[in-house]
Amino acid sequence: MNRKILALLLMLFCSSSYAYTVYGNGVKSCGYWVERRQVNDHWTMSQWALGYLTATGYHNELELKEIDSSALIVWFDNYCDKNPLVSFSTAMKQLVSDLIIQPSKG
Repeated sequence: MNRKILALLLMLFCSSSYAYTVYGNGVKSCGYWVERRQVNDHWTMSQWALGYLTATGYHNELELKEIDSSALIVWFDNYCDKNPLVSFSTAMKQLVSDLIIQPSKG
């Protein structure tokens, strides 16, 4: 496994080894996302998520699968419907994990 991917996964899943503060919409719950979607007021959370993806890929030098805002919204709808109590930033960690492009072995 690529060292950069392994490092990111360790950062994402071993919270005791890497502490950071979440700001903005990341502190909200997935339940909040579901509530905002019902009244079509989810745009600031969507933009926060796109910025998070961009920063994560850039700062960790990761290659992520491309995702447009429509696909992002559907992903969050599905994930947050099933996990309303988790934080939006926790959902983002899962999304990043789903989007990491594994280097081809060759």
